[in-house]
Amino acid sequence: MTAREPEQLAALGRRVQQMASDPELTGELLAVGVAMAAIIDAGVYERLTLENIQNLAFGASSARPWHVGQLRTLLWRDARRYKPPAPIGKCGAPTPRKPRCGHKANRFALVTDWATGERHRIEACSKHGEWFDRTHQENRAAKPEIGGPRPYANTGGKLARHFPEIDWPHLWRTFDSSWKAMPEREPAAPTTPRLRVLATEPRKRATPRKTSGGTAPRRDNRGLFAVPTLEER
Repeated sequence: MTAREPEQLAALGRRVQQMASDPELTGELLAVGVAMAAIIDAGVYERLTLENIQNLAFGASSARPWHVGQLRTLLWRDARRYKPPAPIGKCGAPTPRKPRCGHKANRFALVTDWATGERHRIEACSKHGEWFDRTHQENRAAKPEIGGPRPYANTGGKLARHFPEIDWPHLWRTFDSSWKAMPEREPAAPTTPRLRVLATEPRKRATPRKTSGGTAPRRDNRGLFAVPTLEER
């Protein structure tokens, strides 16, 4: 074992412990985080690709494209963004006897709070279509002529806070080119990302790097990948 390997294992242990202590990082997403830490901190694989993360987190499979696609979906769902509240399925129209009707809704729309940029749902039953249309039209008419504030991000970014060295915006834009960073209520300390995850498919499947006895991890020079996946900036 080389002098560096204990340091790698210590770094891996610290990162995994921090992730395991995060109440929001659980299940499959936690497994992905542990796999990424094993690649970055311990060098289990030479490069950080979706396939290598998939192999460590969930096991290699002959149905690799489907599994990697599932991993892409999992990572995309964790993209930092603003998410409007989910519908509750009940009519929100006010009535003479109570502030909300409460009957089952069959009409739904999103309206914007132009002072904050946040979006809210209006829902109405078949009896309150007029209220629904009026509320929706009034909201559209109140739209400012020039822009308006953007809402604060309120979901996603669970993995990103444990891997500040990764260029997450680049990865999220790989999944959806329309992704844009939203303002944060509590901005994190600024960092300069130096690593990128390769989201395209490699030419061949890689094998984990192994250590034995007093030898250092062997560098894989077989050119298994079309392009590097850990990009030093």
